Amino acid sequence: MKLRSLLILFLLNVCCNILAYPISPRPLRKLVTDSKNIVYAEVIDIRKNKKAKENDWFKSEIAVLKVHDVLQGKISSTQIIEVYTSTGISCPAPAYFEKGTMTLAFIEKDKNDGRYQTPDLSYGSKLLSEDEYAVYKKRILEMQDILKIKDPEEQHVKRLTGW
Repeated sequence: MKLRSLLILFLLNVCCNILAYPISPRPLRKLVTDSKNIVYAEVIDIRKNKKAKENDWFKSEIAVLKVHDVLQGKISSTQIIEVYTSTGISCPAPAYFEKGTMTLAFIEKDKNDGRYQTPDLSYGSKLLSEDEYAVYKKRILEMQDILKIKDPEEQHVKRLTGW
């Protein structure tokens, strides 16, 4: 009887872990290659999304960003953009924005209403100081140069040997 109970508990634990829904890590290379827009912006406001539907967990709030620098995409510097977010607790976690901070955001335009969203959820935004941003910017620009290389083998070697 004890053995059966232990076996059931073990199987339940294994099944729960197998069926968990984690968000896979997104290295910087994947963020750069998969993002339509990359901006460094100031979070000037976060407000409730009054038009959010009940099951739009990642669209319950809107972060208002003033763009300072554009590393990728057709957004202009000094443009004000709105990005969907949520402060609710969920798994996977949504992008995090904090009013009054500077953020590096990997975003794409929502097809329905023209606002933006971070398809990589919590990996799609990074709160960074100016110094931290300078390091990220350098790496992103280097990755963009590597991605322009036509030869896949040469591109692979550049990624592995340092930029």
